[in-house]
Amino acid sequence: MMAVAWPAHAQWGSLGGMMGSGGRQETGETGREDGTLAARPAFDLSASLTPEQLGPFRILSIGIDAYTSVPRLANAGNDARAVARQLEKDYGFETRLLTDPGRQEMMTALRKFSASAGASDNLVIYYAGHGIRDHGGGYWLPRDSHADSPESWISISDITALLEQSAARKILVISDSCYAGTMTRTVKDDPADISGILGQKLRQRSRIALTSGGLEPVSDGRGGHSVFASALLETLGQQGRGPLTGTQLYLSATGRMDTAGQEPEYANIPAAGHDGGDFIFLRR
Repeated sequence: MMAVAWPAHAQWGSLGGMMGSGGRQETGETGREDGTLAARPAFDLSASLTPEQLGPFRILSIGIDAYTSVPRLANAGNDARAVARQLEKDYGFETRLLTDPGRQEMMTALRKFSASAGASDNLVIYYAGHGIRDHGGGYWLPRDSHADSPESWISISDITALLEQSAARKILVISDSCYAGTMTRTVKDDPADISGILGQKLRQRSRIALTSGGLEPVSDGRGGHSVFASALLETLGQQGRGPLTGTQLYLSATGRMDTAGQEPEYANIPAAGHDGGDFIFLRR
């Protein structure tokens, strides 16, 4: 494979770190003696919610493996398909799957997905692929990205603008990509109090990012899925019927990950119009 000569000031990593001012969520959770979080059981909230109360759920799931000028990945497409399938089957999501898109196709899909949402919609944007940080800004890399052509990248600031303009009540960006954490600011919810304030979380307009590895490179994984995607799928698959907040998804997935140096983050996106609350999944 031909070497890619990226700008000297550009940094590779996971796009979880590229979505804002950064920072980890303070949960007050007790970890193992080695510093890792223990795997968590599925959550069972006492609050009773119905699909009608929550509104429609939709996901745009993007996975890119077949890069033309960037090192290829092995599991991004599998991850995007599996997450979309899980949310459709168990959580009632309408799904749109996009594998190996070029820049134009990817931007068109992001625009249409965010712009077509109604006021009661709950949107998930899942991205698995390369990310890059350049001059402090974060970028997702479509299939046809070029090292010497920043205009071929997709800016996180442009994605944030689409989220802000969308009428959707709740949007969760799940980014399993290098430098995903640069578009976020820390969320500080107490998971112990979630069931008592679920109604408030339901009403508020939310714009939140769940990212796989902060400002560090993340593992592409083995066995068909990345470490991060495997943890998400296990949590979603083992959840009982009823509501699951994004905070709980983050905590459980983090507890299932034991890869050194990879710590997920869960934080709001203030520039996208986050007013408070949390994303809420409902297993059917």
